[in-house]
Amino acid sequence: MLRQSLLIRVTQNTSVVLLANAMLRASGTLVFIFVGRVNGPEDAGAFALALGYLAILSTLFLGMDDLLIKEVTANPQHTAKLVWAYAVLRVSFAFVAYGVVVGWSQIATQATPGQFVAMRLILASALLDGFGGLGQAVLFAFGEFKYLLYSALVVMLLRLGLGSLLLMALGFVWLALAWPISSFMAAVIVLAGASRIARETGVSLMPPIIEWSLVRHLAGLVPGFAAVSLLSALEYQLDVILLAIMKSTAEVAVYAAAVSVINIIALIPQAYRVVLFPDLVRLRNTAPGALRAYIVGIVRNMAILATIIALGTTLIAPQLVMSVFGKKFLEARPVLNILIWNIVFLFINVPLVRYLLAEGGQNRIAMILLVSTGVNLSANLLLIPSLGAAGSAWSRIISSTVFVLLTGGVVLRQLQRARGLEVIEVKERR
Repeated sequence: MLRQSLLIRVTQNTSVVLLANAMLRASGTLVFIFVGRVNGPEDAGAFALALGYLAILSTLFLGMDDLLIKEVTANPQHTAKLVWAYAVLRVSFAFVAYGVVVGWSQIATQATPGQFVAMRLILASALLDGFGGLGQAVLFAFGEFKYLLYSALVVMLLRLGLGSLLLMALGFVWLALAWPISSFMAAVIVLAGASRIARETGVSLMPPIIEWSLVRHLAGLVPGFAAVSLLSALEYQLDVILLAIMKSTAEVAVYAAAVSVINIIALIPQAYRVVLFPDLVRLRNTAPGALRAYIVGIVRNMAILATIIALGTTLIAPQLVMSVFGKKFLEARPVLNILIWNIVFLFINVPLVRYLLAEGGQNRIAMILLVSTGVNLSANLLLIPSLGAAGSAWSRIISSTVFVLLTGGVVLRQLQRARGLEVIEVKERR
């Protein structure tokens, strides 16, 4: 009965997060398609590149926010102190990261002045997302996800509706304004929801005197979480960045078309990891002995589900590309046939990485990511000149294989060690 109620709760929460993430992803994907059809591959490629850089920032901060989720989940009575101490680090880091990415994009990207302005506006939304990230971390730690759905709906309506109108009336640069505007509205909704949930739980979010010792403590943990998220973001956007440098924005558009399909499917594991992580933290603190069977079962089920989806997508790939993107993107079909198998790794990685984060193994994940990112970089440099976007797709498969093998090995050893300690404790009790 307990397992059934847990399954129902996880399914409901995952569905809410999945729908919210689907709306967020749809806003970017549909606008990308619209820009491609109205303005052509050049502006579509610049738009895709801007979203790629934004994804790096978003993934970086999402990974950093895992630190706050973990701390609040384990110590809900200290929520206010944790949130405000973490906010000092989060906001400061957001401005620094924004400056670095904007500076790099101007050096490494071949684009027109107007495209650069649009990219800077789109990237500016990451600064406002920082405030929303604080509220989201509190909501996730307390198991509340409906406010994420509300904010995602507002973002989608503004980016699709307002953004499309601005594109048609004023041009590509004005379209980009929809991104910071929608991020501001989303932050207001999420912060209001976090404040309400905290009050209902008997926890105050009123700003206390900032404990600088706590700031220093969190600052010591941030590098591990930040390294995991940054390296993950870089590895998954390295293909697009190198294509832009070594080929053209038109080649980026072809690759982005295939990636757009993958990103839609990837919403499933991305939604599940949001719900899974707080549960793993709680389970680790209350019933560590149950973790082994729990993780093994999740990995098995995720692998089966991903394989079925990959096979189905491979069969319909030609019709899918033609109907969604049109004749201008026919070259995306072979790229999609290669890249679709990466979702198997995306699904499996969710329980493996979340487990290691719950166990405090963020530094190990960072080291593995460093290896797989190096593999991805080398493979892209070797394959892009001759294969173009298809070379980037093969590079993604190769680096993902390396990552899942190394991560799986670490998790297996960790579970075996935990099992051995459990057996020793049982023997000692006897």
